[in-house]
Amino acid sequence: MSSTTKYPAEFSPEMRRNLDFFEEHLDEWLKDIAYRHKHVIIADQEVKGVHDEFSTALDNAAGRFDAGEFIIQEVIGEDEQIGFLSSAL
Repeated sequence: MSSTTKYPAEFSPEMRRNLDFFEEHLDEWLKDIAYRHKHVIIADQEVKGVHDEFSTALDNAAGRFDAGEFIIQEVIGEDEQIGFLSSAL
């Protein structure tokens, strides 16, 4: 499935690239205590911050990036996922 069809239409191309970057690195981050169960800020296909709480990550990212330029994802395994994807537009 291409990145143009696997994400909702309202996701910007940058958000899609950042999500692809997250998926590419998830397995290695799950093995790293510095990332596991943390919220990562990703912009420009790079980790820009790692936080314990989503609200802290959002406050940090919102002050640094425009909407659509970043994503925040929690580093958890498939067995821990609750199964939703959202975006702040």
